[in-house]
Amino acid sequence: MDHLPKIEASAFPPLEVPCLCETNDYDRGGFLDFPQRNGWKIDKLRGLVRSDEEHKSPEKITAFVQAWLFFGMLHEVFRISEVEIEFKDFVRDSGNHRIVTTSRLRQYLNNWANRERGQDLTSRREKQAHVAAILIRVDSFLMHFHDSVLPEKWKVTLPMEVLLSILIMAETLKNAAMLIWRFPLRQLLSSPLISVGLFRRQNPLKHYFNRAGWCLNEVAMLEDLVDTTGLYIASLLKRPSLSNEQLHSGCTSQDCNAYQVDYQTYKTKHTRECLDLSSCPFVFVDDQKVSSILENGDKIPVISLTSCNIEDGRLMLEVVESSAYTAFSHVWGHGLGNVKTNSLPRCQIQHLTDLVAKLSQSTGRCAQPMIWIDTLCVPVAKNLKKYRRLAIAKMAETYKKADQVLVLDLELQQALSTASRTELATRILCCSWMRRLWTLQEAVLTDNRPNCEKLYLQFRDGPIAFNSLLRSDILTLSHSEKALGALFSRIPQSENMTTNLGRLTSSLEYRKTSRLMDEPLCLLSILGGNVKRLVDLSSAEQRMQAFYSFLEEIPSEILFHKGRSLEIDGYRWAPISFLSSCKSQTVLRRRHAPPAIHNSQGLHVRFPGFYLSTEKHLADASRGIYFEDPENNRQVQHLWPYLGESDYHTSYATEVAAQAVYKQSQGMEKFANLVFQTDRPAIIINTSDRSEVVLVAVLRETEGTLFCQYLQRGYIRPRPSELLAGKDFIWITAQSIAVNQQWCVR
Repeated sequence: MDHLPKIEASAFPPLEVPCLCETNDYDRGGFLDFPQRNGWKIDKLRGLVRSDEEHKSPEKITAFVQAWLFFGMLHEVFRISEVEIEFKDFVRDSGNHRIVTTSRLRQYLNNWANRERGQDLTSRREKQAHVAAILIRVDSFLMHFHDSVLPEKWKVTLPMEVLLSILIMAETLKNAAMLIWRFPLRQLLSSPLISVGLFRRQNPLKHYFNRAGWCLNEVAMLEDLVDTTGLYIASLLKRPSLSNEQLHSGCTSQDCNAYQVDYQTYKTKHTRECLDLSSCPFVFVDDQKVSSILENGDKIPVISLTSCNIEDGRLMLEVVESSAYTAFSHVWGHGLGNVKTNSLPRCQIQHLTDLVAKLSQSTGRCAQPMIWIDTLCVPVAKNLKKYRRLAIAKMAETYKKADQVLVLDLELQQALSTASRTELATRILCCSWMRRLWTLQEAVLTDNRPNCEKLYLQFRDGPIAFNSLLRSDILTLSHSEKALGALFSRIPQSENMTTNLGRLTSSLEYRKTSRLMDEPLCLLSILGGNVKRLVDLSSAEQRMQAFYSFLEEIPSEILFHKGRSLEIDGYRWAPISFLSSCKSQTVLRRRHAPPAIHNSQGLHVRFPGFYLSTEKHLADASRGIYFEDPENNRQVQHLWPYLGESDYHTSYATEVAAQAVYKQSQGMEKFANLVFQTDRPAIIINTSDRSEVVLVAVLRETEGTLFCQYLQRGYIRPRPSELLAGKDFIWITAQSIAVNQQWCVR
């Protein structure tokens, strides 16, 4: 895997892939039927077996798979462009054994690209389809026989190094083919390679992440967002900020609890270079002056770093009004906050001064050493709560007006900016700054232009512009860069509010905040709303309700989210939070359905559905409810409730299986009772995923609109009627509702 970018500070040496086959084992006679030509048979139940039933050792099986899926795939993909692969270029001697090397791969890729210049779209489509057929065969074999739930005796167990080399090569070839035979953006979804996923059920590098002390939730995020190439690069990173093993000791794959701020025990930290804390006093600002400027309306209070006076025995910085200043974006959990006073240690003030000077020197902006940082410019005294709310309400304006915004993250400040783009993108994607709520707002609102043009990130050797990562093509010929794509997908830039909300929920998927009440403030400010009417509300639920009341259009799929809902009448369809959304439970990906319209009556959507009968049958409710679809050849449909991820996973992990089954049985019975106790029950069906439904109570029908009360989420799935005959299940009757039915859900 020598074609991948080198890691500046690596936690582990790069993996060496043993070459277990002979370079001429692949006969170059065609990829798909290579096993049959060589006396192997692929049995869906028994795995990879010899046609003559001769037993082969695991080493022999691995050698065959390597010859087929690595060298064979390599040869066949390059042969499409008549580029002849010399297998000896991909093997080197290392003492008494041979190692697979990809050091010459970039030369072959460049040759491939040069040969294919000027191909028309039809030719590009045909050649992509040829590559797709090869990669799909590789993927299906590995999924079924290696990364599968088959019994161990039937699985093909490959050494991790061999498996990684096959997957990374496949991803590299897919990436190169999509770049060389690129489709116009408008036709990208019709590209044959777009749906070739090379998915994994298991992370082959989990042991490496565990050894390095990675947060379980960070690893789960990477498994979701990047491919095997991205996982491998991430596993090599040396993470200096992870030296404190207790930092992520309470984290799970669903939730990261590191850097949560306890306002009762929080302590402001000095810089690492400050060795004598007793001789490093805190430097204060006049919070009354800050409050006075905030009350002025259109002014932003900033701090001048050029003068420091002594007042009442305390070092005091000057508070001024300025139109040119640098704003800082930082993680409070790293110690640069202060919950008691508007002050910072003198060593931190000097550090901020040095950073601003170096940033201004490199950008030519904001020559005056004026800064805005929430620790100094958002009043914290109890008697100044009014002005604290004003400062929070002005947060969006503060970052929009800043000349430049500098990100301070402890991990990034210990890494070098000279690393490859892939390494930089991976480090930024995984850093704490990308995992907190308020930092999202601070990134998005640096200005009204795309790509965060005023946003800079501080590394050990200096700042870099965030958008500099995109100054060259988003695709690199020599390897995939999923981390870069994931990084920029986490920063919403659409001008359309409905689309922006969908991207926002994706951005929040792996973020957290110490105060859930802050989430609606942050969301509304990013979407351009006036947060002043939210800051006076006393609970997270009330603020979230007010946030939804601001929205006139919402992605329709919000109705089918799988997170917790508000328990407020008229808003029971609404997620209580989009943060730390396990398995994309509240991520709103706008699909084919038109946006929902939200007003005082409720959420207006268009979806098909069914009326359900309320005649109860005495039968076993623990297995759900069954009905026949009158519009689809009386296809039997199985209806059951969504019981939540915790009901299906946590229970099995912490209790005996019998208790979990009992809990699910109770949920089924409650759902059945809810159906039968409702006067006019109905289900609304998600057209993007027809297995997802919402149970509602129809209240009335007015001018073709069904006004209804939201009850519970659920699923339906077709079942073979012959398997259900004579079973003691609950059967009800159902009546189809128009495909484009207008609903108003409260």
